[in-house]
Amino acid sequence: MRFSPESGDKVVRATPVAAQAEAGNLYLVRGPWNDAYINELVVFPNGQFKDQTDATSRMYSNLLRKGERTVGLGPKLIQAVA
Repeated sequence: MRFSPESGDKVVRATPVAAQAEAGNLYLVRGPWNDAYINELVVFPNGQFKDQTDATSRMYSNLLRKGERTVGLGPKLIQAVA
């Protein structure tokens, strides 16, 4: 696990990953946490919580820097945002 300071607005940082979600390019592994996670993303930035959304935008940014294109494949994946 790594820690580093964040700078800038959370909404601005979330814009690139939000665009990919809206285009149907992001998927989730099925899990009991899916509903709570998706509910937070859907109401961002107006919801009470923003931590999972912020972590998602950081993950996406890190994957772009590393040149990754696929996080996982398999029968248990579901589309994150329909």
